[in-house]
Amino acid sequence: TRYEGHRSWHGFVQQMEREVEAQARPDAKGALHLKLGIVYEEKFLQKVRALQHYQKAFKLNPSSTEALERARAIYREMGKLEMVSQLLDIEFKGTQESKRALRLLIDLAEVLGDRGELERAEATYRRALDASGGDVAVSTALEDLLINEGWEERVSLLEDGAERVAAKDARQASKQLLRAARIARRFGSEAAEGYLKRSIYHDPTNEAASVLFDLARAAEDRLGELM
Repeated sequence: TRYEGHRSWHGFVQQMEREVEAQARPDAKGALHLKLGIVYEEKFLQKVRALQHYQKAFKLNPSSTEALERARAIYREMGKLEMVSQLLDIEFKGTQESKRALRLLIDLAEVLGDRGELERAEATYRRALDASGGDVAVSTALEDLLINEGWEERVSLLEDGAERVAAKDARQASKQLLRAARIARRFGSEAAEGYLKRSIYHDPTNEAASVLFDLARAAEDRLGELM
C-alpha cells in the first residue's frame, strides 16, 4: 500500500493522531483522517474504526471523494445497502464529471433495485438512460427491473446465454446469471440463490453477486432461528 515502509504501524497511528490534534486547517485535518482510515482498514483490518475516520475525513473536506468511496466499499462488503445508496447519492450530487456521474447513477439504480426500492430505481435508471444518450446496457437493466409477465422466460434465456458463453467469457456469464438472479429475487423465486452462487463461481470478483448471496444466506439463518 501507499504507506508501506513504516516499522511500527501503531507508532504511525500515534503520530498521525498527534498531527490531527495539532492541525488547524480542515482540509489538512481531513487528509490525516483519511490516512488513518486507510491504515486501520488495510493494516489493522478494523473496518468499523476505519469508517469513523472516513466519515470525519469527508465532513472536514467534502471535495475529497476517496473517503466516500472507501466508506461505500466497506458498507457494501457489510451488506449495508441503505448506506451504500446514501453515499452514492452524496457522491453523485458532488461530482461535476459527466462520465463519473453516469457511473454513479447506474450504481445507485442497481443498489436501489437490490434493496427493493423499485420506483426510485426506475427513476434513477431513466435519468441514467437520458444522461447516456440511450445506452443499451442501461436500457437492458431498466427492462430487467420493469419486467413482469414473462419474467420466467427472460430468466431462462439469461441462464441459457450464460451457459453458452461461460467457456469463452466467464465474466460475461457471471453478469448474465446476476441479471437472472436479480429478476428471480424480485419475484421471490428460490432459484435466485442458485443463480448467485453460479455467478460467483464464474467470477469470484463479482461483488454485487457476492453481497446478494451473503444477504440471502443471512436471511435464511434468521428464518431458521425463528422456526
